[in-house]
Amino acid sequence: MELTRRQLLKISLIGTTAVALTGGGVVWSWWATPPDTPYKVLNDDEVNIVLALSQASFPSGNEIALAGKDAGIDYFFDQLLFGLGDENQKLLKLLLQALNRLPLLSKGCYFTSCSEMEQQVLVESWLKDNNYLFRSAMQSIIVLLSMGYTSHPTASKVLGQYFRCGFGQ
Repeated sequence: MELTRRQLLKISLIGTTAVALTGGGVVWSWWATPPDTPYKVLNDDEVNIVLALSQASFPSGNEIALAGKDAGIDYFFDQLLFGLGDENQKLLKLLLQALNRLPLLSKGCYFTSCSEMEQQVLVESWLKDNNYLFRSAMQSIIVLLSMGYTSHPTASKVLGQYFRCGFGQ
């Protein structure tokens, strides 16, 4: 069977339309998700993403024996989002969902399904990405999460030793 130019254009148009509709449907399902108890903004899936990003960014160490997933950053981040406008809440939640699905391209699984070591490697690579827009978005998420981590009494007590301004007291 010989394929004409018109047939190829029709197939391309149908394929492009199907991909756009499917992608739009997926993004829409992320956009308007209601919160799950006990959170005010985040749903359980987003909480798991925040906890995985927190653990990858702030593993327990010798100096600060507090893992990111144990620092209550999920509640901090939820409260932070609650104080933002509706559009910013949705955009940050959309970014979380996109970050969770990004490893599907390279690893074939969600970020939350990767091992802790793989998650750390992914976060580090994302923070060094060549695309400055993506790198900046990732840095912004990490800064927001770090606000919650450094505010935790265990972390702030250790970090307060390095600052004379009264941090951690």
